[in-house]
Amino acid sequence: MSPAGGAAGAVIDYLESTMGLSFTGPRRERLISDIEEQQAAAGQAPEAFLAAVSRPGAAFDRLVATVTVGETYFFRDRVQCDLLRGLVLPEVLESAAERTVHLWSAGCASGEEAFTLAALAEEAGLDDRYAVVGSDASRRAIDRAQRAVYGKWSMRSTTPSELRAHFVEQEGRFRVEEGLRRHTRFLQRNLLDGAPPPGRFDVILCRNLLIYLTPAAVQRAADILGSALAPGGWLITAAGDPLLDTPGLALVRTRHGLAYRARPRWTPTPVVAPRQHATRRQQVASPTNRRPPATTTRPSSAVSTPALEPARSTAPQVTTDAAERLATQVRALGDAGRLDEARRAAAHAVLAHPLAAELHYLSAVVDLAAGRLDDAASAAARAVYLRPDLPAPHVLLGQVEHARGATARARRSFRNGVRLLAAVPDDAGVELAGDLPAAHLAAVAQHYLAGSASSP
Repeated sequence: MSPAGGAAGAVIDYLESTMGLSFTGPRRERLISDIEEQQAAAGQAPEAFLAAVSRPGAAFDRLVATVTVGETYFFRDRVQCDLLRGLVLPEVLESAAERTVHLWSAGCASGEEAFTLAALAEEAGLDDRYAVVGSDASRRAIDRAQRAVYGKWSMRSTTPSELRAHFVEQEGRFRVEEGLRRHTRFLQRNLLDGAPPPGRFDVILCRNLLIYLTPAAVQRAADILGSALAPGGWLITAAGDPLLDTPGLALVRTRHGLAYRARPRWTPTPVVAPRQHATRRQQVASPTNRRPPATTTRPSSAVSTPALEPARSTAPQVTTDAAERLATQVRALGDAGRLDEARRAAAHAVLAHPLAAELHYLSAVVDLAAGRLDDAASAAARAVYLRPDLPAPHVLLGQVEHARGATARARRSFRNGVRLLAAVPDDAGVELAGDLPAAHLAAVAQHYLAGSASSP
């Protein structure tokens, strides 16, 4: 059956338009085959099959199970569990006084991550002052979550003490203990329906869902998630999910990785975030060229960045106490949202220490955040010239050139960054980039490269 004119094409169009799901390359081919098999098994004409999967029911649930990976388990990401245990929930507990703390697991699949949130809330001392909502588009997944009984495979990351505290074993199966079940409820809901569960949430967990979405759907999801956060609330996504760029969310670096906060905050990390990105050392199958944001300007003929490749030898690294103090001042002003002052401080710092690559890098980040793309391009190019051995300036220069619409120069810079990052361990911090993990920075660069693959 042809994807253009048969049921498969119509179903894929429906999934892309209503759920924001993205299907390209081999994934699209597999989905076409799965759709044709499901239609044949149902014995329905294309129009009848499309009508069946376009409404809640068994046909829709089978289709959702086909196009998403419902794989999850308790205490799935220990680093993020540490983030919740060590920073997020204690801060929420301190600020919540006596009120109820609200937590949402968006795209919760069969419920393991929602119950993990509940377990961590209890461990944090929230006792009866918390409420967890888990939501998922699949009725089948929600039904399983409501049963709250799981096999050993769902427990593969659970410690013996966690098993004793939060589960009751029954003939080789594990039932979530009554206290967690009492504080957790589940809803069948498509994230992009535009109406999150009622109320504002102190913590939202949305992991390994955004990676399935188109860039436009990622942006819409970011807006929905940001609007659902309480003031100061936290949004936690997976390391492989796309970076989010929306006024309601601010990217925050913690010692446990990246997260988002509801209140605005500027940060000296590359901030022209793509709508989605690839996993490290893996090419994204997406032929679509990402256009520069509408608020940016086109390249100026008066400013052009050199075609720099990483040099075999590096310039002397200039790090003095005075330069570091100035860098700290620039960061502090940027974190406070005082971009004009941060730009002036960066300009003063660069004049005082013209060989300090970090100061040129920070100057580029500040200019980028302020929308001064030509100035940002010049500053990033100077940082590359001074420290061509570091990947962060190359990636930042690529992002600036991408925003300016200079696709060829952007691709060259991203390739340089990826090549340098290949020698850095995935979880190692990247110098000049606020210790952003190498895998995250590489994924950003690879996404841009994939997105511009069809450009000259």
